[in-house]
Amino acid sequence: MTRRSSWGQTLANAFVVVVSHWSLCTAAAALTPTPAPPTPTPTACETFPPPKLGFQFSSQPAHPVVGDLVVLTFTVSGRGGIPAYSLSCTAPVFQGDTSVVDGGPLGDVTFHMLAVQPGTSTLTLSVDYETALGCVDQPFYQFVYDTSPPFMVQVTGGPTPTATATPTPGACLGDCDGSGAVTVDELVLGVNMVLGSVGVTACPSFACTEDPGVVVVNCIIVAVNNALSGCRVSFTPTPTPTRPCPTPQPTLTDLPCGAGCAGSCQTLGTTGFCQSLDRACTCVPFFPTLTPTIPCG
Repeated sequence: MTRRSSWGQTLANAFVVVVSHWSLCTAAAALTPTPAPPTPTPTACETFPPPKLGFQFSSQPAHPVVGDLVVLTFTVSGRGGIPAYSLSCTAPVFQGDTSVVDGGPLGDVTFHMLAVQPGTSTLTLSVDYETALGCVDQPFYQFVYDTSPPFMVQVTGGPTPTATATPTPGACLGDCDGSGAVTVDELVLGVNMVLGSVGVTACPSFACTEDPGVVVVNCIIVAVNNALSGCRVSFTPTPTPTRPCPTPQPTLTDLPCGAGCAGSCQTLGTTGFCQSLDRACTCVPFFPTLTPTIPCG
């Protein structure tokens, strides 16, 4: 009986030891931390290079002279589109439109300029355009600005002008613009000056009396004759040649009209005819053909 109790006690003790060891293992396992999963390393994307444009330039003609229509062509290369071009430093050598807006890709842009004076222009082209930035697979678009290096164009003087005869304004009564002819519009203007609705300053050529501030009917009559028969205009050649001085001619003095308002008369240094207008007898001057005026040598 005593042995059986000892054996049972021994078995009970062994069970306690096993249970205690299992509990300690379980507790130790519970206290051991679980390692965190590794943090993923971000992968760098492929990005666009910084935007930069290339420029080439040509001029046609390559050596312009004053008066030439010059074609200035810029070839712009790069990544982008929807450009707005602006050309700088054209004045005072060139005249023309200096802005071009293009809705397409970058490429050739042409400016048509008139060479107006000799000199050297240092031309620069500015470009405002849209380009892709950021990652290649997920780009975003933005407008950027770039400027070309300077390109030089030299304009030389034009050909020496030949001597041409130019009409002397006002030599023909009623010829307001010095064109050498009296037009209907100029006659209408003269009539308005007689009526007083337009001042004489609008066309001093109509003043044919001693008073330069008054235009009378006689002046309109002479202007009408000039319109019908043509003006006799004096010309002054340029450049001016020289010749020996002629013998001075006597100057005509005014000779008023006689009784009955008939016959000839002299006024404004030339011969005229007497005519009764508005109950007044007036000397209406003739305008003889004038020879070219050449100064003495």
